[in-house]
Amino acid sequence: MEEKSGIILVAYLDSATNDLIRRQILSAGFAGEIIVSDDRDEQRQRIISYKPDLIIVGIKKGGVDIIRFCQRKSPQTNIFVYSGSVNAQNLAMIFCVNAFLAKPAGGREITEVVRRLL
Repeated sequence: MEEKSGIILVAYLDSATNDLIRRQILSAGFAGEIIVSDDRDEQRQRIISYKPDLIIVGIKKGGVDIIRFCQRKSPQTNIFVYSGSVNAQNLAMIFCVNAFLAKPAGGREITEVVRRLL
């Protein structure tokens, strides 16, 4: 990844997934700030306070609520849904997110989407 910068919020309830995504982005040469949160209330606060350039979120367990919240409170933020949920791609299209990638995608695919959206 060429030196991209900006603010990315990685917003999963699973800290292992958050860490995996964060490490993939950093190893690809991302030069910006990566905020990681596994708590939905904290994620809402981070959206308001940081106005991230990109949020990476799953669909399950309140992810749709985070997508809708982000679209209302930080409409300039690009939304990238990375999910293994059966209905995730349909929901991503319904909510007009900027990108969708099905699990289990590899680090190269994740960083390609990040590069495109920043």
